[in-house]
Amino acid sequence: MVTVVTKTIGPTGRDYATFTLAEAAVESIATAEFGGTDLVANDGAIVFEADAGTYVQSVNVSSSLTTDATRQVTYKPAAGSEHGGDFNAGVRVVFNTARNGCFDIADDFTHIVGLVCTTDTGAVGNRGLIQANASGLLVEGCILQVEHSTPWCLWSNQGGSTAANVYQNNLLRNANRRPISLYSIAAPTSHKFINNTIEGHGDPAIFYQVLGNSMTVEAVNNFTFNVNNWAQGYSSGGATFTTTGSNNVIDVVGSNMGAGVAILECTATTSFSTPLGSGDFAVYMGSNASLANVTGNDAWGVGVGPGTNSDVPTTDINGVARSGASCNPGAFEADGFVAPTVITRTIGPTGRDYATFTLAEADTSIIGTSELVPGPTPCCQTSFPVTSASEPLLPM
Repeated sequence: MVTVVTKTIGPTGRDYATFTLAEAAVESIATAEFGGTDLVANDGAIVFEADAGTYVQSVNVSSSLTTDATRQVTYKPAAGSEHGGDFNAGVRVVFNTARNGCFDIADDFTHIVGLVCTTDTGAVGNRGLIQANASGLLVEGCILQVEHSTPWCLWSNQGGSTAANVYQNNLLRNANRRPISLYSIAAPTSHKFINNTIEGHGDPAIFYQVLGNSMTVEAVNNFTFNVNNWAQGYSSGGATFTTTGSNNVIDVVGSNMGAGVAILECTATTSFSTPLGSGDFAVYMGSNASLANVTGNDAWGVGVGPGTNSDVPTTDINGVARSGASCNPGAFEADGFVAPTVITRTIGPTGRDYATFTLAEADTSIIGTSELVPGPTPCCQTSFPVTSASEPLLPM
């Protein structure tokens, strides 16, 4: 049975103040706890749990550890420090150093779970928020959002073992260019993209370059929009690029998902108006790109569930359960739509909350502050029923 050693990351009272210091200690932790750096032979795993906050750094994940699919190093939020689908919450790793990204990973089978990775105004890199120079990686439940400069969300020049890199339940948003770049130069590579929400900037979702080897990409239950196709790139020297999968939703017709890949080609929209018109639509929330269970959303429930495909994760990015034969495409299983809160006040000359429209209007901001419960409510509405009066409500 694998022995798991847990260490903490945080600014105060934790084992390590930063991710960089934690990564630098993995070999000494393995030696002290398991008797050596071979986690496979010693049947051990290391988990780092981080407190919520912003960590401005580029983490070079490179060590002499021997790892496999069950014995490796994991970076994740501590309990109560999860992002909850909010880009501005949770454990946020921000990079502002050229090329290195938030995590530059050379250790096979590393797990990056539940983190927010982004750039600040000083970032000038041209690779990725997560750079994968290894195999067997798991990137799960993360928000990878590029806001400044021109890196990608994910960049991979996979090496090491032949195990596939798995990306699941992630929200990838790139305001400047394509979200994903995959390279296969030194050896054959493989990748799995399962239940990700991917927003681009008019480029392909995936740019690939395969030189003299092969690359396979499996795509299941992904919701992809603001791109010009699923995958675009080039190969040479007899190299091959193959994409397979099922139940993907994309907002581009003829999107090069690959032969045999079941796909709904649709119009992605944040409009809740009904009817939306002819054709297929994917209705999503602009705040976090989660699907909304509203009339006219053809993307709702079209994903294949874990009861049919065992590769589909049984929970979503926020831990909401998935089960059965079908589920939602993308990272979010729960309905992202929140109905507006309506607050009613009355206007009238006698026995009402406000005697005039002027007094009511002057109080609207106070009403909203005092009455609305803090939370992810997207909007609110204040209603003022007006009673009839035999004299003017406003002074003449």
